[in-house]
Amino acid sequence: MLTRRRTLLGALTMSAATAAATLLSAGPAAAEYKGYGGIIELCPRGDFCVSDDYNGYSGNVWGWYGSDRDWWLNDGGASGPNNRDNSWYNHGNADYYDHVIVYKYGNGGSGAPSTPTICLPRDDFVNGLNEPGAAHQGSAHIWTHTC
Repeated sequence: MLTRRRTLLGALTMSAATAAATLLSAGPAAAEYKGYGGIIELCPRGDFCVSDDYNGYSGNVWGWYGSDRDWWLNDGGASGPNNRDNSWYNHGNADYYDHVIVYKYGNGGSGAPSTPTICLPRDDFVNGLNEPGAAHQGSAHIWTHTC
């Protein structure tokens, strides 16, 4: 009986250690290409999404569940969303951070990005026609509690 408990305890300890190592080694949230169309329709609950279309109603849409500190490095270089963002939609969850800050410069995956371009509270949609200074500037984003 004691041997069985030790074996079970050992297995549970190894499972917990494996899960913790997986969580600690997990990299940044990579963009998922959502398709071509409207950003609001293609962006699932919980994600932050960008579109390369100025009005957000048609275009390529990318989304993330989590922060991504370098869109170029993590999301496909020239074929990804880096500096192609023209519309933004924060479709985050209430139980997660409320705001998303988009940054002009990524950081290669370490430290904080620099030069914020736009900040969106949860459920906010902004298009490049209303924020032309932020269009084509995004290279990173971070979920946060406030702008």
